[in-house]
Parts: sequence; structure tokens; C-alpha cells
Amino acid sequence: MTRARKVLQSPWLPFLVFYLLFAVLHAGFSTQSGDDAFYSNVMHGFAEWRNAWDMVAKHYQMWSARQITEFTACMVGGLSPWVWRLLNPLMAVFCAFGTSYLLHLERDVRANALVCVLYFIHQWPYMADAGWVITTVIYFWTAALGILALLLAARTLRGNRVPVWAGIAACLATVFAANGEQTALMLTALLLLYAGVGIRRHRLPWFVPVQLVICAASFVYMFTCPGSAARMEGEMISYYKNYSMVTFFQKVEIGVSFAMRNVIFTRNFVFFFLCLLVCTAVFLRYKNILFRMMAAWPLLVALFGGMLHREVLGLFPQLSFWLEAFSPNGTVTLASSGNPLSFLPLLFLYATFCVFVVDVYLALGHTADTLLALYVFFCGAATNAAIAFTSAIGVSGERTALIFSFSLIGVCMILYRSLREEKRVGLPAKGVFSALLCAACIYQTYSLWEMWI
Repeated sequence: MTRARKVLQSPWLPFLVFYLLFAVLHAGFSTQSGDDAFYSNVMHGFAEWRNAWDMVAKHYQMWSARQITEFTACMVGGLSPWVWRLLNPLMAVFCAFGTSYLLHLERDVRANALVCVLYFIHQWPYMADAGWVITTVIYFWTAALGILALLLAARTLRGNRVPVWAGIAACLATVFAANGEQTALMLTALLLLYAGVGIRRHRLPWFVPVQLVICAASFVYMFTCPGSAARMEGEMISYYKNYSMVTFFQKVEIGVSFAMRNVIFTRNFVFFFLCLLVCTAVFLRYKNILFRMMAAWPLLVALFGGMLHREVLGLFPQLSFWLEAFSPNGTVTLASSGNPLSFLPLLFLYATFCVFVVDVYLALGHTADTLLALYVFFCGAATNAAIAFTSAIGVSGERTALIFSFSLIGVCMILYRSLREEKRVGLPAKGVFSALLCAACIYQTYSLWEMWI
């Protein structure tokens, strides 16, 4: 009995269960759908390119600056499908462990279980839009390597010695992670944070400035890549002909609306549980009715406007204009500006956004955790909003919200860390939260199982 209890209390058990469940679900995913067939054919000599080197070299001239990630996608796609099916769940487990480690929660078995569940209920089905392999390598694997790049910096801030070879590994991980535009943006923001803390504590490791230089060089490479300009021009012709006429402030509005809509007005489990944690914290710490109403607002919006939006629209089809208002052309356009109703979705979205930010402050108080949570939240949102400054906003799907979603998981774990010692969280509240998490896991399992070939 004692041995079984030790196994159940092991902080590594949630990661093992997560990997096994995710790997089983990956067993039925197709690795030849969408763009995957193209990238795998490059290695087999069935495409128009001679080999992977030829493909990425020509893509540099006419498509994108993602030479490292695209080359990796060719390598992985050319191997047995089981290579990706075993590696991708491992990347997910590494992200979960990295999040716990960065927040000093890696020894807490409940925290590890929660972070694994949150990563599991992320919107993984959107990763299949353009093909499982290519989409996960470009968006997800760069995020996983970005977390690796941060782990060693976090280790030095704890006072642990990091060998030279580990610092070199962190720099190499940064090279791969920074080849993804959104990951590079988030990684730069977090490395700047670690650099500031390291300077203050007199523990700045040598490789953090090197990582920042790598990120800066990656941005220069992206902006000077002729393929990026050619792709943007092609997307403007195909999807967004009047993009050149969109002003800077319109792009900001489009980007913010696009980012917030991806979490508020879609079925986003992670944001829903984040709102639930925020609401719980505010209800525990304040009896003020106004504060409690403010805490309930984003939760109810996430529930009825996101989780149950299809059911709500089925009952009230006249509300469909709320979702139709958000478009690549902006929420309020010249054609709709004469209709006062066209301003309601925009105002409501921004009001919910502002109330949520205030709620996070109320939940965490005037602490360093509040600054960290809001910093991570805003940086994650910026990675998604930045899509509006490219013509890809006309065709970008929910998969571009991956970094934003992962940042929400980080905020969830910061809130958990502040609540885990709260004795007023009774068994009924914990039971309801656990039951909702189980229901989300069951729903996610069924959704992923439906995608089997």
C-alpha cells in the first residue's frame, strides 16, 4: 500500500499519464494530409525540388524565412509516421514540465496534473488545418524549444550551476525557436524579463545575452528575407487586395480583436478555466458585490459566448451578428459604421478584456505574481495580434493562437500557485473544478479520436 501511495504521489506520474494518453491518440492521426504530403514528398524525390536543401533555399527566395523549421518538417515527414506520433506527445509533455519548472511547481503533483490537463485540452484539432506534421513543427515545436531555452536561464536564477555545454544547448534551442515568428516574439519578451531579474540578482548567465542576440538576428533575417515579401504580396493578391490601404490603427484594432476573439468567442477550454480560477480567487478574497460581479463577467462570457456559443446561437439566431462582426477587414468598417449595432461587439469585447485584466489584479493582489501574470498575458496576446501586421490575417486560423493559449496556461498556473495554500477553498469547490476538468478531458479525447483516419 505504501509503495502504491508513493507511486500515486510521484510528481512524475501526471507527465507519464499525459504522454501515454496523448501518444495513443496520436496513433490514428494522418501524417499525409494537407501540406504534409508535400513536405514528405520532398525527401522521397517526388516533388519539384531535388532535396530538402533545394526546397528551403528556394523557399527563402519566394515563400518564407522558416528555413530551419521547414527543413525539420521535411526530415520528420520523410521518416516513418511513428516518429512524429511519438515525438509530438513528448514535446507536449516537455512543455507541461517546463511550465511547472519555470514557476517552481515541478515537485507539486497536483500542479503537474493540472498543467498536463491544461495542455491536453488546448485546441489541438486546429493543428490539423494545414497538416499535423508541418503545423506542429512550425508552431508547436518552436514553442517547446523556446521553453527549453528558458529552462536553463531559470535554473541559474535558482542558484544552480549550468555547464557550458548546457548553455550552448540553450543557444541552439533558441536558434530553432526563433525561426518561428510568434515564438521569437514571446521568447524575446521572456528573455528580457529573465535578463532584468538576472542583472538585479547578479546572476545573469552568459548565454542569455547570446540568446537575445540570436532573437534579434532572427527578426532581421525575417524582415530582410525576399520570400517573406513575395509571400505577403501573393497573399494580398489572393486574399486581401486592399491590405495596403489599412492604416496602422486599423491593424491594431484588427489584431487585438482577432486575438481576443480567439479566446473569448470560441470554445477555448483553457481560457474558460482561467476565468474560473480568477473568479474563484476574487470570490474568496472579496465580499464586495461589485468585485464579484466583475469576476463573474468574463466567466459568463467565456461560458455562453465561447463554450456554448453554438447552442446560444441556435436559441437566439438574431445574435449571429456578434460573431460575424469580426473579420479581417476590422470589426467596424466603412460599410458598417453607419449602423450603431456594429459597435456593440467591439465595445463588449474590449470591455470584457479590460474587466478581465482588472480581475487578475484583484485575484492576485498588489504582488509580483500580478505583474508576471499580466506580462505573460499581454505578451501572449501580442503574438496573436501581430498577425494583423501581415496580409496573412485574411487566411490565418485559430492555430496562430497557440502561443497565446500557452501563455494563458502559464497565467492559470500562477493563479493556482496563489490558491494552493488557500484554506477557504473547500472540497465542494475542488470537486466541481475537478469534475469540469474531467468533462473537458473527455470531450477533448472524443474530439481527437474523431480525427482518426
